[in-house]
Amino acid sequence: MPWIAVLLLLLLPANRRPQSWWVLLPMGVIWLIDAVLKAAAPEIFSDANDYLALVLTSLAFGVAVLWLLAGYLAGLSRPVAFLVATLIISASSILAYLIRADLSELTPVTAVFVVALLILSLLTALALVLSSLMCKRVYRPTRFLAWFGIFLLGGWLVISSPFIFVFLVVSLTQGGGPPTLEFLWGIVVFALLTFAVVLPFLLLSFVESRHKERFIALFGLPRVPQNAPAPPPVAPPSPLT
Repeated sequence: MPWIAVLLLLLLPANRRPQSWWVLLPMGVIWLIDAVLKAAAPEIFSDANDYLALVLTSLAFGVAVLWLLAGYLAGLSRPVAFLVATLIISASSILAYLIRADLSELTPVTAVFVVALLILSLLTALALVLSSLMCKRVYRPTRFLAWFGIFLLGGWLVISSPFIFVFLVVSLTQGGGPPTLEFLWGIVVFALLTFAVVLPFLLLSFVESRHKERFIALFGLPRVPQNAPAPPPVAPPSPLT
């Protein structure tokens, strides 16, 4: 169903150019990695891990929908772009998750992962908008990627800070408690997984002209080349003697 939905979005007037179909490439990369890992190590993808993989591929679908609707979202202010991007990614990814999840059992687990998708969508949209804000004067793909990774990690740390605080208090007062370092490492892993899902779509927007134009227009990035080399100085003509 997510693939059918993407194909329907490609029929929109703004997507009737061949370049729009390139969005299938990053989406296919995520799905292919998921399929290969499940085939190579099926023992890993059981219970919670299988649901986590389902969440990540659903997030990829949500980002793909945002990329395909970007042609209709140009000119939005950054706060509005953040709200719209969050709505599009969360609604699309949750729909993709619910369609493919087994809803006959594990209803509490399903609710937990739906909330996880809301958090992932919020952090992804926020990191994209904040990264564009940091690149509003000097925009380079590497600079954008660096800020995007920083904001993703920072967002995960902020959301997890209440749990970290509780873990530290328990550890200091009772001499034990949950393993704080392992919890922090888990946060880093979640940030890296989120980054890995969005990365193929960002690379597409860096190298393909059609998606690059939409990406720049959606997030208000400068279109002029940044840090272009200055032209060589021209020596003044020698005076006539």
